[in-house]
Amino acid sequence: MKTKDRDKQSRRSVRKQARTEAEFRTAKIDLSQVGIGKYEGASSQSLLRCYARSFGNCGGSLSREHFIPASVLKQLGPISSEGFPFIGGPVRNISVESLASRILCREHNSFLSPLDSFAGQFFDFLSSFDPNDRKSLICYGPTLEKFLCKVLIGFISAGIERRGDRKSSVEDIPQEALDYLFLDKKMPEGWGLYGVYHKGDQIQSTPRIKMTTLFLEGMARGIRMTLGAMEFWLVLQNKEKSFNTQDPSYSGLIYRLNAIKLPCGRDKLRILWPKGAELPNLLSGAETF
Repeated sequence: MKTKDRDKQSRRSVRKQARTEAEFRTAKIDLSQVGIGKYEGASSQSLLRCYARSFGNCGGSLSREHFIPASVLKQLGPISSEGFPFIGGPVRNISVESLASRILCREHNSFLSPLDSFAGQFFDFLSSFDPNDRKSLICYGPTLEKFLCKVLIGFISAGIERRGDRKSSVEDIPQEALDYLFLDKKMPEGWGLYGVYHKGDQIQSTPRIKMTTLFLEGMARGIRMTLGAMEFWLVLQNKEKSFNTQDPSYSGLIYRLNAIKLPCGRDKLRILWPKGAELPNLLSGAETF
């Protein structure tokens, strides 16, 4: 091949590589800067039914808080009660408003609203998950963790979860979970987010939600939540008591999962965690499918 032809082919290859890299950059959904900081209240005013009343500064009336953000629910089309076992009765379609309750004042609801916006975008990505397209997502782990924490706290506060004749209430919420959500305080070791993944799993890309509650000694202390293509566990209890080792998901639990990678090594989903957030004595890290 003549030098001129080689140079021409080389330039063509460089341009093609540049186009490919640009396409991957434009297909990346970057949510790494989305999150909430530390709540700072200026008054001692509190509303009895606001689950954040211990932090003071309650403002406005109680607002209707969706346990699962409306930004997620509206992507589902008709919502079936099948994915929400706490509803009970025959399987039927339910409204978005049936998954809301007056459990948070407007002031504290407004503080947490970035989590709802994040959840809508995160769910949209997972519900159309395709390992063959160029779309990828990067997010901040504590934002995902706090979103799931907010979901669980909402269910407990609304009295939806029960064992026997007793309904759950605000008093059942671990203070450590509230402090993490509103004050960004560190939770006890082993508490927090677990991703579920077994190597070789076929990840389904479908807009679906399913959730069940994890109980410890009759108290709701965690949730298992399927969001589109992935299953996550949020655990607010001692890790040694959190899991049924016979559960099929147990062997696939990854504490504070940080990545799902393509076989070529490129991240499909990247979850960023602060330094020291992962625990060396628990399975953690990245998985390749």
